[in-house]
Amino acid sequence: MFLSKKEEIVWYISNPHFFHIEDAVPYEDLSSERFDLFNKRLEELDIPAKVTFRYLPDMDMSSDESDSITDTYKKSLDFSAHLIRTLKEQDPQADIVPFSPMEYREFVALDDSLASEKNSSVLDSLPDPIWNVNRINGKTYQIPRGSMPLSDTIYSFSASFLKDYNLTLNEQEITSMTPEEVIDFLFPYFEDNRLLDKNTI
Repeated sequence: MFLSKKEEIVWYISNPHFFHIEDAVPYEDLSSERFDLFNKRLEELDIPAKVTFRYLPDMDMSSDESDSITDTYKKSLDFSAHLIRTLKEQDPQADIVPFSPMEYREFVALDDSLASEKNSSVLDSLPDPIWNVNRINGKTYQIPRGSMPLSDTIYSFSASFLKDYNLTLNEQEITSMTPEEVIDFLFPYFEDNRLLDKNTI
């Protein structure tokens, strides 16, 4: 999430179908009755802001039916690894976006904002273990969400990813790594977008 104090806020979402929008165009404005009601509620609360919602694709739009499941998965991973960088090139005015752990350094840490008195209710809404497991490098970059937020750190690796990059996992070492260490290890594979020499982790 990027924070901004400007009156016009650009909020990107990656799931327009949840709002019954079937003709969303990447990086373009979205129109929905729910969004209109959202802005109307801001007015009722005397919050001097208007939110414009736009569509952020969360996977490679160039995938086609000829791609294998592995190819599609790899394209999706490559795309998601550069999600925020691509967005910043397409629309520098973006304020709020879906969190991309692979690019957490591109985000503004929320800790100071969450510590303020007006946002204390957000911190109180979830127990500390959930906030702790969602932190990266000891900082909060996202608001945990979902019906089953994690209370323990879990690392999931695709079998095809391990095979293609010729990686062997050392599970004992993995469990001792911090989230930022895992991200730092994985990022070069997406950054280079090519197979690397054999590595062991």
